[in-house]
Amino acid sequence: MKLPLTDLIALAAIIVWPVIPLFWIPVHCLPRFFRRIGLFTYLLPVLTWLPLAYGIILYRHFFLSGTIQMPAVVNGAGWVLITAGLALQLWRLLLLRLPGIMGMPEIMSRMQGRMVTSGPFGKVRHPTYLSHTMMFLG
Repeated sequence: MKLPLTDLIALAAIIVWPVIPLFWIPVHCLPRFFRRIGLFTYLLPVLTWLPLAYGIILYRHFFLSGTIQMPAVVNGAGWVLITAGLALQLWRLLLLRLPGIMGMPEIMSRMQGRMVTSGPFGKVRHPTYLSHTMMFLG
């Protein structure tokens, strides 16, 4: 399975990104339930995402079959957007730290979350959405 870099990036994006909504949507819809089961909450994305990721890999030729040739300037702008989105995502990850990223304050009642207002959180309401949008547009 030798894929061009652009196909590899596209495949990685469509495999990895779904784990985020597969975790956060149920956690936000049923917070009391997930606080009750605590760390077992982390089984949810594994059990839902693994079959999805396997299916995407299995049918990758279908997902990667359509391509659009763009002018070099558009490709360059795309790489700039991807790089800027990744940089913003990394900055956000550094500010939230591992427990915040993993949602521990959401599912563990004894753990207190904190409001982050510095860095990109001081400029944009939700830097995660902005970084994902930048990467997907790129």
